[in-house]
Amino acid sequence: MMRNNSPFSNLIPLFGLLFSPAVYPLNDTQEQVKNVLAEVATINDDCWAYTLNGSLTDGGKFLATRNPGRESGQLWLLEESAGDDPVATREKNFQKGRARDERAPISSAINWETVTLLEHQADTSVYSYAPVARDDEEKAMIKNLQGRLYLDTAKQELQRIEWTAVEPFSPRFGVSIKHFDLQVNYQRLNNSLLPVTTNMDIKAVVFGVKTIEQKIKMSNTGYFNQCTNARI
Repeated sequence: MMRNNSPFSNLIPLFGLLFSPAVYPLNDTQEQVKNVLAEVATINDDCWAYTLNGSLTDGGKFLATRNPGRESGQLWLLEESAGDDPVATREKNFQKGRARDERAPISSAINWETVTLLEHQADTSVYSYAPVARDDEEKAMIKNLQGRLYLDTAKQELQRIEWTAVEPFSPRFGVSIKHFDLQVNYQRLNNSLLPVTTNMDIKAVVFGVKTIEQKIKMSNTGYFNQCTNARI
């Protein structure tokens, strides 16, 4: 089941701290990170089909499928969901979030001029950056978020992307976001580097009196590349 009746329900599909200046020349840092992210499979193209499973703090669950070859021409279908909102409202909110990710996955929503190397160790390199808003609705949030990239230093491979609120903020009248944390984890499967899990943790206060906390966990499964017939 999926509940979309919270004051920040439209922010759910979406799917830190301010950091120090760059350690290395920006162009070198930029090139290194771009090369690493080029390895991430483009799952919003005309080839990839997969299933999205989600669960919420209150026990709600949802299931959706992406299929570029669907005869109906509908790329995404919300197969299962539940909530207090009408089905049509839940469908509209879901499709809005999916459209955002189709336009630009989180791995490409990066202001390259802000990419900074924070930490370089034998196993992990950490970079910070300012995220880029992918639509007008996201603009109200994005200026308050800080992005981080975690790379496997030895393999030069993306491990995780994070977006975290720098401080409490108000994306719209009457709603104050006290905590926001988004994590997308990547894994190499059959030679394709793919996003496999997404975790989101949100705490908001509505009109100064009602506190709402929500944790969302999503997983991508059943990857199938219809262009190569590769099933993962």
